[in-house]
Amino acid sequence: IELSSERIEDPSFALLPRRKTSLPPDILPPVHPLEKKKTLAQKLHEIRPKHLRLGLAGGWVAPANLEVKNEGGTSASLEAQVVFSPRFCLWAEASYFDVLLSSGVVGGETGIPDMAPPTPDYIFIEAEAPQKSLHYAAGVQYFFNTEGKLKPFLGAGLGAVSLFTHDVLYDFRNGNDIEVTLEEELSYRELLTGRLSLRLGLEHEFHQNWSWLARGNYRYQWKDKGLLSQNGLGIQVGLVRRF
Repeated sequence: IELSSERIEDPSFALLPRRKTSLPPDILPPVHPLEKKKTLAQKLHEIRPKHLRLGLAGGWVAPANLEVKNEGGTSASLEAQVVFSPRFCLWAEASYFDVLLSSGVVGGETGIPDMAPPTPDYIFIEAEAPQKSLHYAAGVQYFFNTEGKLKPFLGAGLGAVSLFTHDVLYDFRNGNDIEVTLEEELSYRELLTGRLSLRLGLEHEFHQNWSWLARGNYRYQWKDKGLLSQNGLGIQVGLVRRF
């Protein structure tokens, strides 16, 4: 008997259906698409400024120094924003303040210069200073709920103050209830720096390019406190236009 090592091909096998085998999806190895590394030009393109916004606002302002009272004050602001994303922008503003400050003490943190009484029998009662100033600041702002019409925001920045020349009125009274008012002019020729500006507010988008805003401001002066540049609280409402 001779055995042959040749493989016998039976044509009938080709007619039989072949069963496909596959692995369950949970045991298949994960397929990760190849991520193309972004170039520097692409990264810079993503963070480019998207659009510009301009805004006008006005409102009320008061000093936060307990030794200085506010007899009434107003503010008006012009602001420009460079928007980099729906959540983030850079801002710069110029604001005009017109306030009437008064204090029953002089010197110290009030910043009110001392004034000698007209005669020794007069005592100091109060000093008043109608003060006008320009405030400059620049900073960053972050928006929340960017998909909705109402967008809360937080912001912070640094700034400086330019004071206009103004008068300080000193009231004195003697034992006979006779009052005398003396006047001193204060003039400043330098820009007072070292001012922190914080803001918290809400915007309402009523049109694709228009929004109302309401915000509260706190300005803290860590240099030249007092009458020169008060720590202040303020509330403003305004209108913003996107370009």
